[in-house]
Amino acid sequence: MQKIYTKKTPFGHFRSDRPLSHGVSIFLIIQSILYFTFAFLAFCGILYKITDPEIIFKLENCHSLEGFGYALLDTVTLIGENTLVYYGVAIGLFTSLAVISVVIAVLRIAAFEKYLMEVKYFALLEDPANDLTEQDRAFALSFALGSPEASETDEPQTDRLIALQEQSNRDILNLFNIVGTGKRGEIFLHSSRLLRENAKIVTDPDEQDKLSALSEKYYAHHLKNRTMQIVQGDAMELLSSLNVTAKFSHRSTEGDGHVSSFTVTVPETIQQLTDGSDAVIDGLFRVSVKAEDEVIAKLVCLLPMNGSAEPCSYKGYYPTTADDQRLALFIEPISLWLMEKP
Repeated sequence: MQKIYTKKTPFGHFRSDRPLSHGVSIFLIIQSILYFTFAFLAFCGILYKITDPEIIFKLENCHSLEGFGYALLDTVTLIGENTLVYYGVAIGLFTSLAVISVVIAVLRIAAFEKYLMEVKYFALLEDPANDLTEQDRAFALSFALGSPEASETDEPQTDRLIALQEQSNRDILNLFNIVGTGKRGEIFLHSSRLLRENAKIVTDPDEQDKLSALSEKYYAHHLKNRTMQIVQGDAMELLSSLNVTAKFSHRSTEGDGHVSSFTVTVPETIQQLTDGSDAVIDGLFRVSVKAEDEVIAKLVCLLPMNGSAEPCSYKGYYPTTADDQRLALFIEPISLWLMEKP
């Protein structure tokens, strides 16, 4: 049995099993033609008044700009101010109503066409092959970020690892500025657009089809996630609920010029919304390494695509200092919110 999709819009209640009712649009077009006719008749009324022989004589016999001005004043007097106001208001009113009718008809048709496209994408979600995998979530996030990550095999060189970490921090913050709250669905939208742009560039037809199909899949999940509840809460309370653990994992003893590392872990955290449905914490927070009052390194942690629905961990680096014993780790929220559990 085919699933029926419905959507309420300012231009009507659309159903996927019914075509657009063109009767309303046709009525609006006929109505606009009628309004244009009334406006034209009002314009013809002014033209008829101006054809008065006395008015024509005065306008034809004005030989200067000043004389033309006086002729116009006499024309207003002969026609009458009330009559001119009546015709002017009639022209403006009926022309405006006609334009509004045409605009509403056009917007209504455009809204229905957009709705049909959404139905197409929702239909993709009916196919189990288009379910999201962990690889999809990781790919969408890394594709949207577009920055390399340090691997465990990297040499412990301060310049490289710290630079990569700072670049990753900037990329995450830039991405958050683009997608904002509700990043799970918006990251799929952002990745979908990037994939669609890449599909236009590549020359291999098979690669084009692959990128286009993936773009449509991610856009479908963006539409699905757009309906999920998102609740803003107190960031500090949400951070406390996450039970984030940060600890030093490796401290270099080779002196300056090398890096030490720390790990950040977040356990699975499930909460509830006011309607009783399960929710997860989503967003991003920052872990800073401080030497007394000086921050020597920062790590921005972006929660996974499913928020706190599953445990996650992060690894950060900081430059080795001469007095490594006076270091401390501080955790602070950047932006955290509650999201309906995917």
